[in-house]
Amino acid sequence: MFKKFALLVFGAGLLLILAPLVQADWTGWSKNLSNTPGTESVFPKVVHVQGTTNVFVIWAEEVGTQDQLYFARSTDGGDNWSASVLLRDGGQILERVNELVDYYAYSMAVCESYIHVVVQWRQDESDDFESWYLRSPDLGLTWDSAIPLTVNSTDSRYPDVVQGSTRVHITFVDSWPGNDEIMYKRMPNCGGGAVDLTRRLSFSSTSSLYPRLAVSKSGQTVNIVY
Repeated sequence: MFKKFALLVFGAGLLLILAPLVQADWTGWSKNLSNTPGTESVFPKVVHVQGTTNVFVIWAEEVGTQDQLYFARSTDGGDNWSASVLLRDGGQILERVNELVDYYAYSMAVCESYIHVVVQWRQDESDDFESWYLRSPDLGLTWDSAIPLTVNSTDSRYPDVVQGSTRVHITFVDSWPGNDEIMYKRMPNCGGGAVDLTRRLSFSSTSSLYPRLAVSKSGQTVNIVY
């Protein structure tokens, strides 16, 4: 777990298998993206968009029993960074049971000009987790209002998100069937439309946990593992 994390910028990323002829450069500078004294900066997730110099990072801040979700962006491969942006304030994102479950508390995906973030969130420990969706249509310059994907009396946790073609695919775990099962939702228009498909994907007598998504380039094939 990262307490105060820094993003390393590498001068050369050549394969280590070529050593000793060529070795990766681990001497690049580091930058403190969170810079929040007195709070814990945990579970960072980073996306570097292939073929571009765009890099995006999200992470959680533990402020006592409350959590905050932050975002930062770089458009030059990590040399310079924007000020951090607060995406979610108040309430709880993390369960604080162990590091494994909290690692799956939120996810981020980037496609074309869109950034998609899904996060589990609750008011406090007496509340149940719901899954929420946030979208930026311009690579993090602005953000749409958060949208609840679930509104029920059971825990909706461990979300993941991916965009394929113009559809956004989201998976998460929900306990409404009596135990933890894998659920799926789909949104059209690069996340700009309402959910148009909901499915329960697993039917088990034991818990099904931590789903992860992948989608084909055409967007026609969606794969989920858990």
